[in-house]
Amino acid sequence: MSRQPSYSSATSARMRQTPSNSSFTGSGGSGGTGGGDAGGAGALAAVFRTLVFGGSVPIQVVLAEDELPAQADRSIEAYYVQAPRIAYLPLLLPQIRKYFVNLVLDDNTAASLRDQDLWFEADGVPLKWHWPVGLLYDYHYLSNQPSLLPPPPSTSTADSALPSSLASVFAPLSASPAQLSFDQPESRNATLRAPSASSHAARPRTPSSARSIPTSSLPPSDPTQPWKITLHLRDPPSDVLVVSNKIEDARVGFMAMVKEADYIRSGNTKRVMNLRKERQDGLWEGVVQNNFDKYWSVGSRLVPLPSLGPHFASPASTRSPTPSSGVENRVPDANGVRSVPVKVYLPEGAQPLQELVSPLREDGTPTTLQHFLSHLLPLLFPSLSPSSAPPPALAYPLIQGIYVPLASEMGWLGACLAGADGWVSVVVVLDEREEP
Repeated sequence: MSRQPSYSSATSARMRQTPSNSSFTGSGGSGGTGGGDAGGAGALAAVFRTLVFGGSVPIQVVLAEDELPAQADRSIEAYYVQAPRIAYLPLLLPQIRKYFVNLVLDDNTAASLRDQDLWFEADGVPLKWHWPVGLLYDYHYLSNQPSLLPPPPSTSTADSALPSSLASVFAPLSASPAQLSFDQPESRNATLRAPSASSHAARPRTPSSARSIPTSSLPPSDPTQPWKITLHLRDPPSDVLVVSNKIEDARVGFMAMVKEADYIRSGNTKRVMNLRKERQDGLWEGVVQNNFDKYWSVGSRLVPLPSLGPHFASPASTRSPTPSSGVENRVPDANGVRSVPVKVYLPEGAQPLQELVSPLREDGTPTTLQHFLSHLLPLLFPSLSPSSAPPPALAYPLIQGIYVPLASEMGWLGACLAGADGWVSVVVVLDEREEP
């Protein structure tokens, strides 16, 4: 079994804001990567995959007050953790119990507390164990922040090859690089009392791994507080949580999602099943350890690179129904797969939608997010007419903490913004702002 993650705690952990006018061309230039060769496609994919893998979420964990025994130490009010977006809540549970729960509870109560009785909720809604932390954050927190919504289409800025504020989206706003490490010794972890109001003063931003990307498009509002979630000590709603909080169950669920994504891309699971067991295990270990190189040394055999551009694409009618007509182990580019693994998450706890979407349309042009959502949710994302002004925005797609332009190509999203499980998770955020 893989080692437990050792993520860092921080009293001043801040939410990296989603830019209010994040606007970029999802596939570069006029629909391709602009790289012109596989090396260029790989370099572009590496930029976005690094940012997705390095993204993290500041979380404030509190205990359910009505479930604490009389002997509990209530002076310890909260535990703070900077959790990787690709992680799962079961991976965080051991350190939260060790450095927070066991210090709050008296020895007898802590010893009798069963792991299977622990569960999280946010604003009264149980948090699913099998959803990645980043998806939970987008769905339960970012989607409820109207100040972070993009401006109406008529006021959007022009598209560019890269999002102007991508570094601000993925980089924590902490001044201390040591706080951003996900692999610190246990002695560096700490249970923290609630910080004073003065500790939330604005701090200089620390550049991310993408230091050359400007961060000029942040919303005018100050950074918000960490995402507050509540840890309950009893009566888990098993009918809502679906799976248990065991790390082994999280691993099994993760690998099932990886295999399903592989099946959707190629029509079979040969790419996953042909991997040696240690390589399959390397995918999960890369998630547990937040190790980009370990994960992508295997993931690169499964997830395609971005397409080289529209002039390389052949019409769908001339493509083979199975990708990769050459070498068996060769991964096709993003527009050469059968379908893109994508799930759409609707507001108010509605059942997620999953529908096959080809990266190319029948005429050989790339399928965009607009095409996909207009077909799936026509009332929220009406089809655009070239002869009329765009209709008022009713909803926006949120992917990996970014409000992604509807012009983004589905193949590009599958290659660059998929989660560690191989899926593109689209959170639909309703625009309930009043018209000016």
